[in-house]
Amino acid sequence: LLRGIWRPEVLPWDGIVDQSLVGALSTGAALGLVSRRLDGRHGPFADQARMILLSQALSDDLQTVILDEVLTALHGAGIDPILMKGLAVARYYPVDGSHPMGDIDLLVPPPLLERAAAVVAGLGYAAQDRKAAGAGFSITARGPEGAVDLQTHLWPLPATEACHAIRMEQRACINGRDVRVLPRDIELRYLAVHPAKHGFPRAIWLCDLAAALEADPAVDWERVLSGSLHIQSWVLTSIGLASRLLGLQTPSDVQHRSESAAAWIEPQVLARWGGKVPIDTTYLTISALKRRDLPAVLRSLSPAPVDPLEALTILAWPLSPVLAGPAVATLLARRAFLLSRRIVHDILPSHR
Repeated sequence: LLRGIWRPEVLPWDGIVDQSLVGALSTGAALGLVSRRLDGRHGPFADQARMILLSQALSDDLQTVILDEVLTALHGAGIDPILMKGLAVARYYPVDGSHPMGDIDLLVPPPLLERAAAVVAGLGYAAQDRKAAGAGFSITARGPEGAVDLQTHLWPLPATEACHAIRMEQRACINGRDVRVLPRDIELRYLAVHPAKHGFPRAIWLCDLAAALEADPAVDWERVLSGSLHIQSWVLTSIGLASRLLGLQTPSDVQHRSESAAAWIEPQVLARWGGKVPIDTTYLTISALKRRDLPAVLRSLSPAPVDPLEALTILAWPLSPVLAGPAVATLLARRAFLLSRRIVHDILPSHR
């Protein structure tokens, strides 16, 4: 259903639909996108896909209005941020509403982060979440119509890439407005590492990468595939998954390297799209200990497989089958340490 779905022309699809397929597409945020393949088809699945596409198109319009308001206010304060993801990625799709909208993600220079947050607060957006990631920071401000995520980083890419992007003047016309966007090579790298750092939970993120890569064949592959070992691995694996699962077209040498890198992890990604992902029960154990609920403690400690993909991405290691075992062992040791520390510092003192 999703192979080449970002291209201007797609062939119709008449395969069998079951609830597991609908659930996987919904989990992957791609149910609206597949409506392009269901023209002329009727039934609950096709009708639901078309309704979601329409809803996402209306959301696009609303986010365009919000973005225009936010950018106007920021420009008035001397801040010209870079738009990332969301509407910036939606421009690569041929149909409005293909991409679901979330927060408005804006990259700003680190010295201007607090000023930008103050400007956004003046529009009625309250800062509710401040995070540190890598060498950067982010502030998420929420308002009645949505959220604005102000960032100083492109984590897990190194801080130098965010600095380089801020110095560049790459612009694009997005829904009639001239907006700063990420330089092409950095955007491609960011669209590749973003799904990897989350463990590839959404099919739409690989569609985004494929759509961006095929939008312009002039790709500086040496630059896109550069960086530290784990960044190279994450970028290559994302491209390989988009190629193997979605039909992304890349030069033969890149395709061979990327598909080879992604082959071992493909079943785990498909399992995630199907909702079959082991759950970290550490927090359940801690909660049960606080309640002195021994049966619940024993249930939470029951052996469950640790997803190697989750372990590798949490530890920011290269996505390699050779490292999968050590990554699982390291993650289990880290969780055991976290549990013991919580018991010593939080639970035991409360029961003395």
